Order: sequence, then C-alpha cells, then structure tokens
Amino acid sequence: MILHQGGCFIKRKLLGLLFALALCMGLLCVTASAETTVSTWSGLQDAMNGGGEVKLAYDITAESSDAFLTVPFGIAVTLDLNGHTIDRGLTAPKDNGYVIFVRGALTLTDSAEGGTITGGNNSGSGGGVYVYGGTFTMTGGSITKNTASESGGGVYVVSNAVLTLSGGSITDNEASYGGGAFAALNTTLILSGGGISGNTATVSGGGVYASLDSKVTLSDGSISENTARSYGGGVYLDSSTFTMNGSAEVAGNTAASGGGIWIASDGAFTMQSGTIANNIARNTQILVHGGGGVYVNGGTFTMNGGVIRENEAVQAGSGLTHGGGVYVYDGTLDLSGGGITDNSANDNGGGVYFAGNSIFRVSGSPGISGNKAGEADNNVYLLSGKTITVSGVLSSGGAGIGVTTQVVPTQGEPTAITDTTSGAQIFQSDDVRYNAFDDGVQVRLYWNPVVTYLANGGTGTMAPQIVPYGTGTTVSGNSFIRSGWSFAGWNTNADGTGTPYSADGSITLTSDLTLYAQWVEKSKLTFAVIVSGTTYGQTLVVCVSDNPGGGAVSYAYKPKGTDDSAYVPLDPNNPPVLLVGDYTMRAAISESQNYLAGTATADFTITAATLPAEATVQGWVIAAWYAESGRMLAASMTPCTFVQGQEAEYSVPRPAGVGSDAYGRVFLVNADFAPLRDSVPIA
Repeated sequence: MILHQGGCFIKRKLLGLLFALALCMGLLCVTASAETTVSTWSGLQDAMNGGGEVKLAYDITAESSDAFLTVPFGIAVTLDLNGHTIDRGLTAPKDNGYVIFVRGALTLTDSAEGGTITGGNNSGSGGGVYVYGGTFTMTGGSITKNTASESGGGVYVVSNAVLTLSGGSITDNEASYGGGAFAALNTTLILSGGGISGNTATVSGGGVYASLDSKVTLSDGSISENTARSYGGGVYLDSSTFTMNGSAEVAGNTAASGGGIWIASDGAFTMQSGTIANNIARNTQILVHGGGGVYVNGGTFTMNGGVIRENEAVQAGSGLTHGGGVYVYDGTLDLSGGGITDNSANDNGGGVYFAGNSIFRVSGSPGISGNKAGEADNNVYLLSGKTITVSGVLSSGGAGIGVTTQVVPTQGEPTAITDTTSGAQIFQSDDVRYNAFDDGVQVRLYWNPVVTYLANGGTGTMAPQIVPYGTGTTVSGNSFIRSGWSFAGWNTNADGTGTPYSADGSITLTSDLTLYAQWVEKSKLTFAVIVSGTTYGQTLVVCVSDNPGGGAVSYAYKPKGTDDSAYVPLDPNNPPVLLVGDYTMRAAISESQNYLAGTATADFTITAATLPAEATVQGWVIAAWYAESGRMLAASMTPCTFVQGQEAEYSVPRPAGVGSDAYGRVFLVNADFAPLRDSVPIA
C-alpha cells in the first residue's frame, strides 16, 4: 500500500482507479501490499502498527502535539529511511521525548543513504530510540543529534532487549550516561559493523554504557571519537560483559579516566583481537586519573590477543595521571597474548599501571614494550608490594615485558616483580641500571654490577661497563694506549697476580669489579734489506731478512749519497727499471702486537750488461743533466754506431735553461737500450 497525504492507490491492480476515485471523494483506503510508503507522522505510526516493510517518501517532522512513534509488542517492522529524516523536533527536554519506542522488532535500513533519526530530547532516558524488551536491528541510517537527560542519548536498550548494529551509525548524541547507547537489565548489544562515534556523556560512557548483566560484542565495527566527562570515553562496563574480536576498534575516545574503556563493579572485558588505539585519559582535576586505553576498577580484563597502542594518560590539571595503556586498580588483568605498545603516561605506567587491591596475571606470549612515562621507558609500573602472578606457561617468543618498580633496587637489596619463578626470560628492566633475573624463586630486579677499567700505565679513557646481574656478558676490548707496549688482557690486580680476563671474553657478575690493563713491552726489530737483480735489464727483487711480528713492510729507493727527501716509494710487485748507477734501498716495518717499528737500509749498484760480441753495434748516446738533489732536469738521445776497440768523442752541449750548478752523465746503450758500459760524467 502506498499512502500519501491526499489518498492511496494499489499498483498494477484493476481496482486502483476505483480507489483513486474514492480518494477524491474522501473515502478511507486500506490494502494488503507488502511495502507501505509514508510521508506523515501519523501515517508512519499507522504503518508501524500494521507491521511489515515501511518506506519513507519524504522527510517527516513531528508536530508539537505528536507523541513518540511506537513499534508495538508482537509487531515486526522494517523501516527504510530511503535517504530521509524522522525528526521529533524537540529543542528542550520533554517527558517521553524519544523519537521511537520499540516493544516489538524494528529493523532500520536506508536504501538511498543519508537517512537520519533525530530531534529526540527526553527528560528521562532514551533520546533517539528506546527499546524495551524488544529487538532493534540497524543495517543503515544514522541516529544522530538526540539528547537524553539521564541515559542513552542515541539508543536506550533495556530489559532483555537486543540491539544489533551491522551498518549505519549512532553519532553526535548526548546523555548523562551512555551518550551513544545505554544497555541495562540483561540486554544484548551486537556491533558487527557500522559505528558509534562522536557522542558525549556528561558523566560516563561516551559511546556505550552497559550495566546490570548486559552483554556487548564488538566485531568488525568501531566505537570512536566519543567523549565522557568522567569515566569511559568509549565504553563504560558495569556488572556486564564486553567482548572484542575480528577487526573491531575502540579509537580516539576521551575521558578523565578510561579514555577507551572503563571496567567497574564486576564488569568483564575479553579482548580476543582488534585494536584499542589513540584514546586519551585527560585529567583536568586534582585527583588521580589515567587509563588512556583501559581502566580496570573492580572488574576483569582478559587480553588474549589484539593490540593496545598509542593511547595517552595526560595531565591537564594538578592531579597525577598514570597508565597510558592500562590502569589496573581493584580489579584483575589477565594477559596471555597480544601487545601493549607505544602508549604514554604523564607520570607512571606508560603501558600498565598496577596498583590498589588488584591482580595482574600473565601466561602465554604477551608483550608490553615501547611505552613511555614522560621521556623514560616505563612499560609496567609496580607500586610497592605489588608483584605479577605467573599463572601459566610463558613463552619467550614475544616482545617481552618491561618493568619499573616504585621500590628502587639497591646493591644487595633486589626488588621482586613476580610471585614465582617465571620459567622463561620474558621480563626486562626498563632501567639499564637493573636486570630482571630469575633466581629460581622469583624474578627480581637486581642492581647491575659495574666493571671499571683502569689504564695501569697507559693513556686514554674507557667508560664503565654495566653488566646484567647474574647474566653472562662480554668483557670490553681495550681502548687504552701505551707507547712501546702491547696490551695483554685484564686482571683484577694491577701487578697481574689476580684473576685474569681476556678482552671479548665472557663474564658473569653479581657485584662490581675493577679490571687493570696488563702490558708487555714490545721488542726491537733486527733485520736486513736484501736487494737482487741488479744487472741492468734484470727484474729488481727486494725483501727483508726477518719480520717476526708480521708488521706491514714498505720500500723506497734513492740515488746513493742524496738527501732522504729523494727517496721514491717502490712497489716490490711492480719494481721500476733503474739506470746504471749507485742507489740506497730503505725498508720500513710498522709496529705490531709485540714488536716496535723499525727501518733498515742497504746500498746497491745497477751494473751494465756484458758488451755484445759483435764488432759493430748500433745504439744511442744518452746525455742526462741532474740537479744536486738527483732530480733529472733534461736529457738528449743521439743515434750512434759503436765499433769494438775504437774510441769515439762526442760533443754534448748543455741544454738551454740548465744552470752551471747542474751535472751531467753520458750513457751508452745498444738498440735495445741495454747498457754498453757504465755511465761517465760529462767533462
């Protein structure tokens, strides 16, 4: 049946024309069509009374005299907003000022998108939709901008009622408790999609408030950007259960305590998977607040998986703020998996703050790491007398659990952090001065021993080494220097009569230790330079007679009798071809572990090759001019024919630019430039 302000008709029915005529005559029209389309407040109520599928044709706004809409007991209605708005139009609180009251079963859809239920303003509970013992299923649409002076600004669900949200949104509503939704008296909330966001509670439960044996399940949906002035920005849980699984998310919510979730009075929160992130506990008062992600106050939080990350406990007043990730006070935290990471607190417990009459149990493979209090690492903070209970087998495969204690360990007075032995090394100290050591009875934070290194005749400095208590670590290598001496390890006595330790060796300590460098005086090198292959045309070979320390060897040569500045480096693997003459070879061996550096020299002569047997030899006359340092200044080359047994005279003019202080020599070589005789000075 399609119901309009002016009349009605039945599609594709022969009687349609007759009904249209009856409409014009002001007659009443009733049909049995599966879908009813409405455009008036009263028409909508009439359609709801009949049940079935109802679709909005226009936005519908109540008159001041209109009462709330009702889905009667035993009636099932599927309401398609079709992109339109149902507006109660209340600007001030009013008794029974909700928009829709559900006793039967209401399914809300929105085929055209953009549809809303708004304008409720109740002086009691339930601003948008009040569900009493019925069922309310949302697959689309938005319940927005409704107000309840008491509870359930968006939706109030009570007395065995069921709210299922698989799509759509509950957003921008306000109440004292449960700005988005309030559930009480054995009700069930199933959030498998859509979102509850941007709602405000002037007291507690910005997104959802669940109490008195209610059950909330969040999977693949989100509770985000809600605000509570006091507790539970996202969720407030009181004597009820809350389960997170799938890709569920509680994110971006804010409260004075329990920015994401507040668990009170026998509430039980189980986190199988999902994310609690970017929530804020903002303390604007003088009291102690915190729990950016979760605050446990009289309830139980069981974490088997998922992640709690990047939540904050910040101070905006003069009070203290603890527990960036989780604050446990008069409740129980059971941790067997998942991770609490990258959270921060203004004061203590960046990851977890453990205080009051609370219990903290761990098993499995949990991880609490990367959390900060101020600028310091502060993962789990244990107040005086508090210890973690190891309730099951622990696995060291996770990220581990960092711990800070209120009672500071001292030398000889460790601080217990577990009530029994752990069976796995998953606990670490947040402070490098201490080590979490399982002594077979409990895991305790021990003051880490310090190894002090002394030069003992050497020079330089070495920083003290902090060694984890009771745990094997590596002795530092030597950084001291002592000229002419070789480092020979460490000893507990300066004279070497104590306990020796080798550099980079293993050490296990339970008290401080002082180690003295041990030195052995280095020996002086004695060696000779050996040069062979000294006939012109042969390959020059150079080596040293001995090198016991294995130091690096370098070579250099110069014309004999010249200044040391004339030395030219020589590569023994690629030696130069030297002309006939007298030379000095120098070898230098670098300092090694047990030997000082040393040098040695040897004079050698490059001699001419034997003259050929032929009577006549074609060759060259080479004239070269040198400075006093031995550096060549100029050279000339003239072809000649040499006859064995005959003398010859050659005129060798001094080249232009060569001063009178330069000296010259003449070289006679054959066509292959092999020397025919020793060089002679130019007269």
